[in-house]
Amino acid sequence: MTTLKIGTVLIAKKDAFMNGINIQHLTKGKEYIIKDITSHEIIFESDFDKNHYWFISEVENNFTIKRYTLTDLKDKKIAVKLRSKEEYIKMCKLCGDDDLSGYSEENDYCGFDVKGQFAYLYIDELENRTLLESIDEIDLEEKEEEHKPINKVAELIGEASMCWSETPKGIFDSTRASKIVDEIEAVYNSEIIRIKEENKELKVKAEKFIKTIAELSRLNAMREPSESEKSERTRMAWELMVRSIQVENGKHYSLAAEYCLNEVDSFLAKSKEVGNG
Repeated sequence: MTTLKIGTVLIAKKDAFMNGINIQHLTKGKEYIIKDITSHEIIFESDFDKNHYWFISEVENNFTIKRYTLTDLKDKKIAVKLRSKEEYIKMCKLCGDDDLSGYSEENDYCGFDVKGQFAYLYIDELENRTLLESIDEIDLEEKEEEHKPINKVAELIGEASMCWSETPKGIFDSTRASKIVDEIEAVYNSEIIRIKEENKELKVKAEKFIKTIAELSRLNAMREPSESEKSERTRMAWELMVRSIQVENGKHYSLAAEYCLNEVDSFLAKSKEVGNG
């Protein structure tokens, strides 16, 4: 039997009643969550009381332990610790996440984050989740057919066919109905593939943009002149402007200040290139 711990979900195998009195405290098929555990007893809220004590030795006879599923993981009900990179890759593939770059040697819990991706979780993201110590507690062979959105579409098509004021009569063409669902599923899958490809492209573009910004920041920091350089730049531009002064017909002409500054910048830049060479 899986090790019992706080948060383990037990499913009653049968109805159970208090000894000597006709008061039911377990209902067959109902789930009961372990609230606390001692060396020989578990404590959970039963149908009868808030804190019901049960011998650990009797658990197997009266309960089955609920296996967690990939759906529980995707619904953010659980988080799990991984023992190796192989387990990380395995879980990513099972969860439909193609990005395997997030692996870490840190022994932290993994689950679905706010972006809907399988990843390592922050402490605040673990709140209200059952924490599992290994993937052995998850049913990785879960059949998820019933959870597929397309099956819900099929149900809705069936409901839509009953929306007439008079119930339709005749023979229901299940083959044609199945084909309609298949066509919708094909469109749905095509759209999912398109969105995934767009997300990949956006991710690549975002990474390139971030690298470009970082490079521009680096270059800008390199180009930013010191106070002494700014003063020297101004002096050189002033000298250039003064030397360009000419008098014609009693009027004074000179190069524009902005032009002089640009010439100085060009000269300084070439000087740096020569110096670096």
